[in-house]
Amino acid sequence: MKSRIPVYDYIRCIAVILAVAVHVIGADLAPSVELQGTALYENLNFIRWWCLNCNMIFIMLSGALLLPYKDETVGHFYGKRLTKVAIPLIVYYLFYYFFFTGIGQAEPTDFKGVIINILTANTRGVNANHFWVMYTTLALYIVFIFIRKMLKDYPYELLTKLVIAGIGISTVGTFVPLNVDLSWTYLGWIFVAITGLWITKDESRKYDNLLIALGIVATVLMWIAYRFSAHINIPLSNLSPLRFLSVMGIFALCLKFKDNLKEINLIKLVSKYSYGMMLVHFWVISFLLRRICTVSSVMYKGLGCIVSMVVTLVISFVAAFIIDNTIIAILYKIVYRKRG
Repeated sequence: MKSRIPVYDYIRCIAVILAVAVHVIGADLAPSVELQGTALYENLNFIRWWCLNCNMIFIMLSGALLLPYKDETVGHFYGKRLTKVAIPLIVYYLFYYFFFTGIGQAEPTDFKGVIINILTANTRGVNANHFWVMYTTLALYIVFIFIRKMLKDYPYELLTKLVIAGIGISTVGTFVPLNVDLSWTYLGWIFVAITGLWITKDESRKYDNLLIALGIVATVLMWIAYRFSAHINIPLSNLSPLRFLSVMGIFALCLKFKDNLKEINLIKLVSKYSYGMMLVHFWVISFLLRRICTVSSVMYKGLGCIVSMVVTLVISFVAAFIIDNTIIAILYKIVYRKRG
């Protein structure tokens, strides 16, 4: 059996931590509007904005792992990869639905309505807005097998130019108000995945120092945009070039030292259950966190967010471990047994 590559476990753990930080800090700042304008509030809010890099990290990591060519049929790819995303997504969606309808915070519907909501990614009604990342991943998996085949013999130099073109399109899509109806979003996430393929190639290691520097510059520019722009949602949007560069910097930093990263059981476990943790952590924050932990992000000069994040991560891991090894494990056995 091929051993796990530690650097990918580390990157996946970073993404989970950033995702938890986004929602923990966001939940704590919402009732603290009286602090708006203070250094504490603004610094925490910028950290929350920066941590949204987690979305691009997940997609870039998917590209790094799934776009390298493998001799695999379309049917096998779909059967293996799509079920790995779709089955947990459905299970956790139903978990959110039954829980929040049970406490009166979501509108109940009939079986047909639930199925339609799942198929149409109607996550707002079950307080699971963060599921959009998983639905995006699922949509990308549909074309990954074809992109993989198209890029099989693609020269590295052309792949590099393709990544540069992707960042260029990202810049136009972010900052230029075009008067035509172009759907940049889906194409943008495809470019993110292709960037994941490019940045993890051995030939790209010669760019590590440059990418790390550009990542730092991008972070500084994000801070400037946050502090001085009235429209921070534009330069700090999910597919902005600043996020491209900052996330590429994170990857470059991890890959530069990948040979020094040790296999740590805790990192491996968090990586293994990261998908379940991503799905369940918002429920933990919205329902359990403040019943267990009274330390808010705005306490202790902002360091309270670390305590809240650790509590959220621990509970999310336990919940994901239980659900993944019971309900989801049973469903996997049923599905894969039928596939033979």
